[in-house]
Amino acid sequence: MRVLVISNGYGEDAMAAFLARELSRHVDLVEALPTVGPGNSYDGICETVGPRGDLASEGHRKVGSLLKDFQHGLAFTALSHVKFMRDNKGRWDKVVTVGDIIGPLMSFAGGYKVDLHLDVYNSGYARQYSTAEKQTLKRTTRKILCRDDILAGSLRALDIDAGFAGNLMMDTVPTLGIDVAPLCKDKIAVTFCQAVANMRQSFLQPRWTPSTGCHNAIRSWF
Repeated sequence: MRVLVISNGYGEDAMAAFLARELSRHVDLVEALPTVGPGNSYDGICETVGPRGDLASEGHRKVGSLLKDFQHGLAFTALSHVKFMRDNKGRWDKVVTVGDIIGPLMSFAGGYKVDLHLDVYNSGYARQYSTAEKQTLKRTTRKILCRDDILAGSLRALDIDAGFAGNLMMDTVPTLGIDVAPLCKDKIAVTFCQAVANMRQSFLQPRWTPSTGCHNAIRSWF
């Protein structure tokens, strides 16, 4: 099985690289298409392919960032990515996108429906999907993993295969090279579920089953 991982931002690259490393143990080939910047996070993990784009926002979405990116050539960058995917139709068996809705839109325009979209931008507590975004995701993706089950539930209400298997951002925070115990003192430490392994398995599962729990909800697609 040949898998393409698309990420649209520096932070997204770092998260997607963790997933790519996990996937590479279970599939024949993993390639990465970092749409913004050089994609250094993938060094030593998998090959990067396709054209590169340099955006003013570096993929970080905030008020006014999208307009600023368009002013700095976002449309031309997106078109180059779409052309690359169209020129390589049939090269990959599955496509994974990490980031916001840009990845699914670009992939769909390039001739590939996204097999797994990892949304690390929206939140059921802060930024819900608009009606247009929900309909777009329903058309462009087969499975979606969200940052929380509130957001996933809003998609399942529209019969979209969506779930929550942990927060990829939290599980990919790098390990510090220092002892933080003296800094904690009487503070309580909190750990997070292993979202990277869960998401790798979820990518390989035909249908999301939300009732089975974070660690047991995922079954192999192979």
